[in-house]
Amino acid sequence: MSENRQQYQERAETEFNHLAEQLGRFMARVENRARKEYQFVASELDDKTRTAREKLGDLQGSSAAAWEELRPGFENAWGDLKEALGKARQRFSEPD
Repeated sequence: MSENRQQYQERAETEFNHLAEQLGRFMARVENRARKEYQFVASELDDKTRTAREKLGDLQGSSAAAWEELRPGFENAWGDLKEALGKARQRFSEPD
């Protein structure tokens, strides 16, 4: 049995609405995952920035003798921050 125009349009609308509902649920899940991923990366970058800033403050407030001892800690924190930012940029496809 062949569908007439009205039947076809009704079926197409029903199928389209069903697909649109699936798409809406999918997009909500994707947005939620992306938001969580962004929040995780942002939190990690905040932590690394805070650590590097503290190490820099220690370095700036140190005596000449203590400066040499504190320098490697700052350089490690600085390197960690730069590496984390590079990975985040790659992850979210942002140019340097």
